[in-house]
Amino acid sequence: MRVISHQGRGATKGTTKMADVCKKVLLGKFGSIPEVKVVWKHRIPKFMHRTSHIHVYLEACAPSNVMNQILNDVTSCALSSGAAAGIAAIASGPGALPVFTASFKSCLEHKVGQQLANQVHVAISSKQEAGPWH
Repeated sequence: MRVISHQGRGATKGTTKMADVCKKVLLGKFGSIPEVKVVWKHRIPKFMHRTSHIHVYLEACAPSNVMNQILNDVTSCALSSGAAAGIAAIASGPGALPVFTASFKSCLEHKVGQQLANQVHVAISSKQEAGPWH
């Protein structure tokens, strides 16, 4: 599991709203996509290969005081909901997204209460990441 932090949207000038903090959690990876290329050196071909995978991420944003308090619960619910909906299904189309969202919201409300859970906003993304060439 990887958690990546960055600052989200903040307060507008003259307000005291707490800035949102966003955490990105790797839910999992799937697929084994082979890639091949030919590198020519002095008229001699060298065949190289590598494998890439699709990585699925959840990004959760909330006010910093809330996120600091419930980060472990957000991560735990994200991982269990990702497993329930199926990582490959989430990345391949919108069909599994409602299953993931309902499972995540229910889990988070159960762990931290509805008031804190309602302050968390989530998005799901996927990215193809390749290994080194061999």
